[in-house]
Amino acid sequence: MRQKVITLIMCIIPFLQAYTQQLTVLKRISIDEKSLSVVEGVLTTEFLTKKKKSIGQFEAINLNDVLKNHISSIDIKAQNRLVFIAESSDSTRQSFSLADISPDVSPLPALILIRKTIMKTGDTIKIQTKDTEQLKGMLDGIVVRRLFLPFANVTTDILSAFQPMSVIFPLDGKPLRWLKDVRFLYVCRLEK
Repeated sequence: MRQKVITLIMCIIPFLQAYTQQLTVLKRISIDEKSLSVVEGVLTTEFLTKKKKSIGQFEAINLNDVLKNHISSIDIKAQNRLVFIAESSDSTRQSFSLADISPDVSPLPALILIRKTIMKTGDTIKIQTKDTEQLKGMLDGIVVRRLFLPFANVTTDILSAFQPMSVIFPLDGKPLRWLKDVRFLYVCRLEK
């Protein structure tokens, strides 16, 4: 019996060593409402259930837009080994990959909710300019993106996840990976 246990341990140890990897922190990014509100890509977003019930309206930004300047200097092969970690003010952490934030891979990438907003506009807007840059600047504060999330009903778990400075993963069926009150983002590399 003892020899079987020793043999089993000898088989398991190499297996475990093959799957343990170390993370190296490349960048630590401190975020707050003020620093995120100036990043290009912030949109007023209304979140709805699939039954069209409103969950809330926030200024939101794709995590990719926040992190792209920090990962652009990393070569493409190394980007495949990147892991990102969001850390809240109470030191709770959630990790995610480039596939979770990349608009090229995910149809609804992870978002950071910056602040709660309320915006109502009429059905007609008249603008008298032909300058596209000026037009884009005028419409940035008016356009409201609507996202339908895969929830049938609004539960207390969902409502508690929709807070300012929360990281959400819109494609998740449940808010298990969502993290409230995020203060730091880490860009890490998996070592071989």
